[in-house]
Amino acid sequence: MEKVEELKNMANSSFKASHFHEADDFYTQSITELKVLMNSVSSDDVDTIKKLNETYAIILSNRAMNRLRLEEYGWAINDATEALEKNPNYIKAYYRRGSARFAIGKYKDALGDFKIVAKLIPDKDNTAKLKECERLMKQQAFAKAIAEEDPHSVFESVDAFAYEIEDTYDGPWKNKMMMIPTKNENSTTSSKHCVFGFDDTLVQQLSARYEQTDLEICLEDCMELIEKYKNSKKLHIHFLLRMLVKAYIQFTCCPNIVTVPIASDGDSDGGPTEITVCGDTHGQFYDLMKIFEINGYPSSKNPYVFNGDFVDRGSWSVEVIVTLLCFKLYDNSCMYLTRGNHESLNMNKIYGFEGEVKAKYNETVFNVFLEVFRSLPLAFILDGAAKSNSKNGKKALVLHGGLFSKDGVTLSELQKLNRNQEPDSGLMAEMLWSDPQKELGWGASKRGIGVAFGPDVTHRFLELNSLDLIVRSHEMKDEGYEVEADGKLITIFSAPNYCDQMGNKGAFIRFKSDMVPKFIQFSASPHPEMRPMAYAPNLGMYGLT
Repeated sequence: MEKVEELKNMANSSFKASHFHEADDFYTQSITELKVLMNSVSSDDVDTIKKLNETYAIILSNRAMNRLRLEEYGWAINDATEALEKNPNYIKAYYRRGSARFAIGKYKDALGDFKIVAKLIPDKDNTAKLKECERLMKQQAFAKAIAEEDPHSVFESVDAFAYEIEDTYDGPWKNKMMMIPTKNENSTTSSKHCVFGFDDTLVQQLSARYEQTDLEICLEDCMELIEKYKNSKKLHIHFLLRMLVKAYIQFTCCPNIVTVPIASDGDSDGGPTEITVCGDTHGQFYDLMKIFEINGYPSSKNPYVFNGDFVDRGSWSVEVIVTLLCFKLYDNSCMYLTRGNHESLNMNKIYGFEGEVKAKYNETVFNVFLEVFRSLPLAFILDGAAKSNSKNGKKALVLHGGLFSKDGVTLSELQKLNRNQEPDSGLMAEMLWSDPQKELGWGASKRGIGVAFGPDVTHRFLELNSLDLIVRSHEMKDEGYEVEADGKLITIFSAPNYCDQMGNKGAFIRFKSDMVPKFIQFSASPHPEMRPMAYAPNLGMYGLT
C-alpha cells in the first residue's frame, strides 16, 4: 500500500505542476499496483476490500480530473464511472463525470450527475453548476427545434450594408469605400455553383448582390488588419460581414476534399514547390504572428494549410480566424483552411468563441460564422505527384482529426458527404474527432466522440486510397508534433504553451513534392494581459480551465 500512496502523491504533485501527461502515468502506475494488492486480498476480508475500493475510487477519480485537463473526456467518463462502481457514494466522481459529459455537450447526461452532487451537497456552487447545465440543455434543445422548423440560412436575412461606417471609426480599412449595391433579391446571374448540401440559388443570389461592390482585398489590407489587431483595434462589422459572405461563397464551391498540387523543384509552371501545414491555433493570435515571423506571410509562392481549430480557448479567436480569412480572400492560392471539431456550435458555446463574438460584435455575426464554418472543406490532398516530371512526388492527406471506425472508406465516399451540418456522428465526426492509438485495430475514443485507430488502420487506408501520408492535428504534443505508424502519420499542433499552462512547444511542417516533412518548432509569444477562455466564464466551475 505504501507504493500505491507514493505513486498517487507523485501524480498529485505532477498535476499541480501542470505536468498532466506525467501525472497520468503516475496515476496509472498507482492503479496497477493497487489492482495487484486487491487481487491478493481474501474475499472474506470485507473491511480491507472496502478500504481498497475507496482508495481505488479516489485514484481513478483523480485520474479523471487529470484527463479533463488533457481533453480526454471519454476516458475521464470511464474512470469516473468505474470509480462509482467501487464507491457509489464518492461525490467527486459524480462531479468529474458530469464535467466530462458537459465538456462534449452531453448536457442531459451531465445533468444527471450534477443533480446527485447538488442533492448530496446543496451549496451555492453546486446549485449554480446544475442551473448552468439546465440552461444549456434547454438552449441546445431549442436550437435543434428551430433548425428543424426553420432550416433557412442566416445569409438570407443578413445585410452587411445595413451597418454604416461611423466617422469615429479608427479600425482597419477606414478609407475603404462603402458602396451600397442596387438591391435585386431575385438576381441569379452569377455563375457560382455550390457543392452538395448547400443552397445553389442562395449562393448565386449572394454572389450577384455582393459582387456588385466586391470587397477587393490586397496584401496591404492584410497587413493593415494585422497591425490594427496588434493595437487592439476591431474590424468594423460592415467589412467583417462582407468578408464572411465572400468566404462563404468561395467555400461552398469547394469539394469536401480539395487537391493542392505541389510542383517539384525546377518546375517552370510557376506553382508552389513548398507548402506549410499548421495545426491548431485556438485563438492564440500572437503565436500565429510568430509563425508568420518565422516562415513568412502567406503568398502564392508560400502557401499555408491551417488544419482546423482556429477558434475557442484562446481569447483572440476572432482575430485569428479573420486574419486567415483575409489572406484567403486576398489570394485563394495562398491559404487553405480545414474544418476542425471546434468549428462547431457545441464547442463554440462551451469554449468561448460564441461569447467572444457576442462581446466584440453580436449574435448575428456569430450565426454567420457558424455557417462559414459549416462550409469549410473537410480535408486537403497535397499532391506532389500531380506533375509528370515529379518522379519522386508523393501524396499526403491533411485532415483535422483522423480515420474511421471501419476499413474500406474511400476518398470518393468522403467527397459525397453533406458537410453542411454539425459533426456529431458518422464519417464526418470521425474525420474531425478521431485520434491515433499505439495498439493495432480500433479502440474507444478517449474524447467520447470519434474512434481511436491503430497504425494498421492507417496503413490500410493509405494503401486503399493510393496515399503516402496522413497529416492531422487535434492533439496537443509536448514538442509540437509527433510521428507515428512507421512515419505514415503525423500530428502537428501550432498553439505553444496551450491555454497558457501546458508548457508545450508549437510546430509547423514544410513539405516539398516528396512529402518529406521538415518540422519547425517555436515557443509561445508574449501577449496582452487576458487569460485564456476569458469569454467562457462558466467553465471554471466545472474544472475545465
